[in-house]
Amino acid sequence: MASGRGLWKVDRNVVDGVVNGTGWLTLFSSWASGLADKRVVDGAVNSVGWTAEELSYWFRRLQTGLVQNYALLMLGGVVVFVGFYWFMQ
Repeated sequence: MASGRGLWKVDRNVVDGVVNGTGWLTLFSSWASGLADKRVVDGAVNSVGWTAEELSYWFRRLQTGLVQNYALLMLGGVVVFVGFYWFMQ
C-alpha cells in the first residue's frame, strides 16, 4: 500500500505536472503566436494596403484620359531630360 501511495504521489506531482506544464506552455505559445500574427503580420499587410490606397488617389488624379494632358506630360519629360543632359556636359 505504501509503495502504491508513493507511486501515486510521483504520478500526481511529476507526471501530471509535466503534462499540465506542457499544456500551459502550448496555450501560452499559441496566444503569443496569435498576438504576433495579429499585430505584426496583419499590421504589415494592412499598412501595405493602406499605402497603396493612398498612393492610388494621387495616381488617379494624373490619369485624366485626355491625350492632350499625356502629350503635355511627355513634352515636360523631354524638356527635363534634355535640360539635364545639356547642363551635365
